[in-house]
Amino acid sequence: MKRALFALTIVAAIGCGSEGSTVEHFGSEDTQSIPMRTGSVVVEGCKLDSWQTSQLQSAAARRVLRDVILVCPSMRASGDVAPVDPDARAAVALQLATIRQMGYSARLAVTLSDDFGQPLSSSREDVVFADAQWRANVIAGIAAIAKSSDGIEIDLQKAPSAIRPYLSQFIIDLSNAVRLGGPNVQVGVFVPPSVMSPSDVQGGDAYDLAAIGASVDHVRVMTLDFSCCGAGPGPAIDSGWAVDAVRFAMAQTNAAIDVAVPLYGTDFSGSSERPVTYLEARAIADAVHAGLLRGPNGTLHFTWADAAGQGHETWFDDGVSTARILSAWDASTLPRGVGVVFYGLGAEDPMLWDTISRGMR
Repeated sequence: MKRALFALTIVAAIGCGSEGSTVEHFGSEDTQSIPMRTGSVVVEGCKLDSWQTSQLQSAAARRVLRDVILVCPSMRASGDVAPVDPDARAAVALQLATIRQMGYSARLAVTLSDDFGQPLSSSREDVVFADAQWRANVIAGIAAIAKSSDGIEIDLQKAPSAIRPYLSQFIIDLSNAVRLGGPNVQVGVFVPPSVMSPSDVQGGDAYDLAAIGASVDHVRVMTLDFSCCGAGPGPAIDSGWAVDAVRFAMAQTNAAIDVAVPLYGTDFSGSSERPVTYLEARAIADAVHAGLLRGPNGTLHFTWADAAGQGHETWFDDGVSTARILSAWDASTLPRGVGVVFYGLGAEDPMLWDTISRGMR
């Protein structure tokens, strides 16, 4: 997934685009009827910035969201769990307490990296997860940090299939260790959006949902990056594909299930892709006087050329398109017990939470 990509672009783009100009361009739209679902939001990093904090303090966000998940801490190849420094850990605990004071549950999503904070290679992941002592050390480290949180989530979305039995045992053992810290500390997993077995997406076969189902409270199906990885320009999510992925997960486990909604967009240029925030995308479109179009799900997109003459195609969502997607998931399509996890707080349309809140039924 994306890692700490939004802070700089938000500051640079504030004031350049607005919901008002979107409505002016497309005309007003009747409020969508959106089923009431349990909402969670993912924040990349251990600390909220001022923009993210202001969004969470709004009445609309409080109505839409229940859980805030910080992508922090990180399992290291050494067996340590970072942050290791006591002051840094205290800062994480303080941030979790502040989130609770705003009325949310506060959770941590654990990632895996080398000792320099970079993602491990697949071959290295095989080695560390096969090592029982490494797993025990990491579990002890996570359990210590978990005491200050309401829940721990495992965020390994592109893990090699070879670690499947070790990952299952790891999650089972972690669940046992974390729950010793208190009955209210929950365990969840971020899983790739598989729609078949063997999986059709990288990392899908690393997870045995039937084996870990009794040990996790939440399975969050990360229906993100639909148009990634050379598939060509397009939206970050497709509503029908997301339904298929959730139904596939539901057939394997009785744990609570979430469907993911990306808050970021994607700029495609040649063979490269990079995430963009709503405000950055609107600022670019305004600067180059690009005409905005809506795709099948309502996702906004436009084409443009940079100063070097390189062509770009940028796709991003606003409150209208996200509301359309959420509205499409009525109770006959996805049971109301299926929650929604919004990924990338701070990248969204500033009017998103208000738009969703007004439509919730």
